Amino acid sequence: MNSLINMFYVLQALDRNMSLSGQYLEELSRRYKKQEELGRALNKSLAVLWEETRRARSREQQAGNDLGSLREQVHSLSAAVDMLLAERNSWKHRIEVNFTKVFQT
Repeated sequence: MNSLINMFYVLQALDRNMSLSGQYLEELSRRYKKQEELGRALNKSLAVLWEETRRARSREQQAGNDLGSLREQVHSLSAAVDMLLAERNSWKHRIEVNFTKVFQT
């Protein structure tokens, strides 16, 4: 009888250990799945970040190109304005000379 009681206690301890082992494995499984989910979310975030970085670099390069083009246009306009001012001054001088001749005679 004593050995049956001992066997009962051993079986009860084994059952409790199996239950605890099962709970532990379930918790490990939940943690693993959560870790996989976080890893996928991180990879997705990194992909979005890399794409945004690529787009920002592209926009920055385009802005640099546009700025260079605008600088060239400003330079061309400045040269044109300088030429027009020189031409205006030349005409102004000619008019003054002609006015002087007209009034001197």
